[in-house]
Amino acid sequence: MAEVYLNSKFIGTVDNPIEFVQKAREERRRGAITDNLNVYYNEKANEIQLESSKGRARRPLIIVKDGAPLLTERHIKQLEKNEISWSDLVKQGIIEYLDAAEEESTLIAFIESELTPEHTHLEITPLAMLGYCTSLVPYGNFN
Repeated sequence: MAEVYLNSKFIGTVDNPIEFVQKAREERRRGAITDNLNVYYNEKANEIQLESSKGRARRPLIIVKDGAPLLTERHIKQLEKNEISWSDLVKQGIIEYLDAAEEESTLIAFIESELTPEHTHLEITPLAMLGYCTSLVPYGNFN
């Protein structure tokens, strides 16, 4: 039995924490619950952390299923033609925002050619992990 915390406040317990976390992520991806919720299961402490507080750092990643990204060429063409928007990709469960805690239970590939069936996410672009300001620093990787 694992304890469940919402924004650091105890809200209850669950019998099967891994199943609970998987179901919460599925529901978030299909839009049944807010996409602002991040879920992390700490196995050592046997507790689930649900975070929906404002102001925490989150970053967008492409969801990977069975070693293939859910973002396809069709989506990219639709984006180029303005048939869909970024928020549509989030609502469709193709892109999701993860905070630092939830990233602890993911395996993220930098580029698509590195993907394996174990990967859970793919970087949109390797520079995206740095943020806009940091990526503009000249020779930032030579410090």
